[in-house]
Amino acid sequence: MARKIETLYSRALTQRDMDKYFEVVNILEISHRATFNNLYDEIKNVKDTIASFSGNQVVGGLIGSRLNSGIYFVRFLGVDPRFEKNGVGTLTLNRAENFSREIDFDRIAFETHFRNVEWYQRRGYARFDEFQSLRSNDNRVILSKELV
Repeated sequence: MARKIETLYSRALTQRDMDKYFEVVNILEISHRATFNNLYDEIKNVKDTIASFSGNQVVGGLIGSRLNSGIYFVRFLGVDPRFEKNGVGTLTLNRAENFSREIDFDRIAFETHFRNVEWYQRRGYARFDEFQSLRSNDNRVILSKELV
């Protein structure tokens, strides 16, 4: 059962937010069934980490990369399962889109599992490509959206 959220906000994390990085990694680890070390290395190397909060508790987050082509590529987006269906994913995604505009990028893209495609399409994303992951043997989709 999803928990109710009283206040919800999202912001980019800074280097001083190291404890919050670990909370985002924990959420992404659960959401993506990935290993802590791989996700933490992603965060250390990428530097663009957005967290969504309910009060002081991290309830969602994402890791993004700035590609030279002007595309902001979101590598992972996750929501604490206890807070699903409360708008956390949408809030986090909206913050990523706004951040992309702030850094003058004109497109945002995601790699995701087929089961998530409809959720992104409802938010204006279109299929760009499909492939089979070599790591997990899953079918994956790349979706993108032009930011206006």
